[in-house]
Amino acid sequence: NYQRAMRRLQAAGYSVAALRVLGRDERDPAANTRRIRLYDVEARRERIIDLTAHNRALYRRALQAHTEGLRSWCSSAAIPFCVIDTDAPPSAALTSAMTRAGILR
Repeated sequence: NYQRAMRRLQAAGYSVAALRVLGRDERDPAANTRRIRLYDVEARRERIIDLTAHNRALYRRALQAHTEGLRSWCSSAAIPFCVIDTDAPPSAALTSAMTRAGILR
């Protein structure tokens, strides 16, 4: 759905950019806990997942694939893209990541 929304904004003449904000728990959910509780909104059920080394590796690969897929799609749509790390100071996002991505000059 994000693709359709961004295309509509472009078609309406807006300048569009994509920021993927990642916090510590998203980069490595096992950093703070070994077991997580997930709620599947569509199935309306809860699951408890143990964050084994195998599950963490699967998660990291899925996160990387998602981020690279977003980066690739944005590139093909001529939409600047960058990842913002919430552990970094805001000035790093403004002066480094967003500038390198061509979002800010």
